[in-house]
Amino acid sequence: MIKFKSNYLKYNKDGYYDINGLNKINYNEILKTTGIDTAFIEQIENKTKYKVEGAIIDNNEKSIYIKGIDKNRVDIPTNIIKGSNIIHSHPNGMSLSAEDVIETITFSAKSVTAFNDKYLYIFKNKITDDLDFISIFNQELSKIESVLIKKVNDGTITKSQMDFSINHKLWLSISKKVKGFDYEAYEISR
Repeated sequence: MIKFKSNYLKYNKDGYYDINGLNKINYNEILKTTGIDTAFIEQIENKTKYKVEGAIIDNNEKSIYIKGIDKNRVDIPTNIIKGSNIIHSHPNGMSLSAEDVIETITFSAKSVTAFNDKYLYIFKNKITDDLDFISIFNQELSKIESVLIKKVNDGTITKSQMDFSINHKLWLSISKKVKGFDYEAYEISR
């Protein structure tokens, strides 16, 4: 059983920091562009009301809905992940978490999507090279964290702004360095 969760600390909306690389697009166009079934998003929205995470694991033969245990976690059995597309809600607005991406790669899922009422993030796993992803992840995280920590320490940004933007910046950076790491981020307008 893997435990997908949005890894935020004390997230609050005191102003977002440097959320560049977002495609601003109409909600219906996002779903057409990404190939995500509107019914999956609506099912999760209707069942969770953004009070807990919810997920649908779709392997093109069947779709399984799993309700999260709280606002930050949904437990997905590992035996249903391989070859699946995972769509789940992140009620607090965060991008894909480290757990989302690493478990998608480790268990050979096709993609993982996180969404809320304002943003949609998707990682399509097209990595074909045998690489040490954890090492690349740690190197990139260290670089980005040190820059953002300096900004927190000098008062340029708040801790909340760092928490909100760090994963998004990390995935943008890794997508430029790892062939087949296909990351997209959207700001939703409905």
